[in-house]
Amino acid sequence: MVLEPEVFSDTRRSIAALIALGDLNGAAHETRSYMQNAPDEPEPKALADRIVRLAITSDAADAMKPVAVLGAQDPSYWAAWIELRLAAGDIVQAETAFQQAAEHGTEDAALLRAGALIALRAQRRDLEAERWSALVKLSPGDLGAVRRATVAFSALGDLEAAYALVVDGLQQQPDHMALLSLKANIASRMGNWADVLDAWKAYGAQNELTPSIIAQTGRALRGLERFDQAAAIIKAGLKDTPDNADLVLENARIADDRAAAADASSDAKMNTDRLNAWKAAVQVATADPGAWQGLILTLLDGGNSDGARAAVTHARSSLPDITHLLKNRRLRALVEGAS
Repeated sequence: MVLEPEVFSDTRRSIAALIALGDLNGAAHETRSYMQNAPDEPEPKALADRIVRLAITSDAADAMKPVAVLGAQDPSYWAAWIELRLAAGDIVQAETAFQQAAEHGTEDAALLRAGALIALRAQRRDLEAERWSALVKLSPGDLGAVRRATVAFSALGDLEAAYALVVDGLQQQPDHMALLSLKANIASRMGNWADVLDAWKAYGAQNELTPSIIAQTGRALRGLERFDQAAAIIKAGLKDTPDNADLVLENARIADDRAAAADASSDAKMNTDRLNAWKAAVQVATADPGAWQGLILTLLDGGNSDGARAAVTHARSSLPDITHLLKNRRLRALVEGAS
């Protein structure tokens, strides 16, 4: 059906009159018909925008009704309503609106984003993963949604899904800093050290590496048993930030793994390096249970039981909680004996 110009004019006047009378629901119904009959005309869209703006700012109990009427024609109106409810902190009403909108389908990017933001505010990682990933399928180029979906799946422990998303995102924009960081962290949790290294290399090509990232790069090299390279990059970082706990701890772990890989129980220099590294670790990361565990185990491995017991005493005074130390079978008896 094609409306004649005079019909446009009559319809516009009728809708304007309903708006003036405060009958937004009636105005919405007429405007929806107007939009259906004249989909390429700007006027019905402008009227719909006006009605939704008025409904959104209305305190009327039935203020959502005109939004529902127009939202069936254009889901972005539902999205606008939901965003306002979220801004007001009304997560329940926002979710109610999303569910009502979803009855007509969720093939709209603005609506899916609004639904995902509800899940984010409600701290529902399961719904976040579902809704952000649905938005990614609808809008693959939305790398913000890719990042959010990746974070949600990662938090749920679904690392395979998270990794697939981040890899797809980086194929679109290889230098996306947030996605490179996510790739490195997820690959680290999966033990894919080569991928961790590749991600941080790409990141470092455009940004200065922080001590934390340098430590994670060292961890990747250590996982690949490239101990010399790992030690070199950590020592370079320590020159700039000698008191950084991440770097000092990683330096000690490299010494640990290097000794274990070489079966260096009789290598005096390697064992001395290992001991010195853990001594430095407890000086810098005094409140880190892992640092004390590393030192105590190194002392025990060197046959220095008295030194190990002395370290336990120092650990008790330095740590708010020694539960972590009790988890290690070799340390449990030593810790309990020193109590």
